[in-house]
Amino acid sequence: MKQNLIFSAGRIMMMALAVVLTFGLTGCSKDDDGEVKPGIDKNLIGTWKYEEVRDGTEFWAKFTFNRDGTGSTLNSKGDSSTFTYQITSPNYAMSVVVREYYDGSVYKYEDTWRYHVEGNVLTLMGETLRRN
Repeated sequence: MKQNLIFSAGRIMMMALAVVLTFGLTGCSKDDDGEVKPGIDKNLIGTWKYEEVRDGTEFWAKFTFNRDGTGSTLNSKGDSSTFTYQITSPNYAMSVVVREYYDGSVYKYEDTWRYHVEGNVLTLMGETLRRN
């Protein structure tokens, strides 16, 4: 009887260890481990969505800011772009180099985007986006 209790307790401990290790190892995503590149606001990192109704049609645009200073956009019409960015002032301005892709063409330009993050709300160039 005592031997069965020891065997059962050992089995329970092994099962508990397996559960802890499973959740402990799978609970961390690769994104959580990455370093934030200098000149990047960690509050900006993630995907943000802008939505509005234009002429009776719903329009949306998604902006993704990565921790390495790269990003991308996609909108409901299928237009997309990639960009690089760096925060250029403590007054929430970023310098961007954008490559837009639409109608089979690529357009490249440089710009300064003003932004402000408060919780799950990003104000980008005067428009309100929500964390997606």
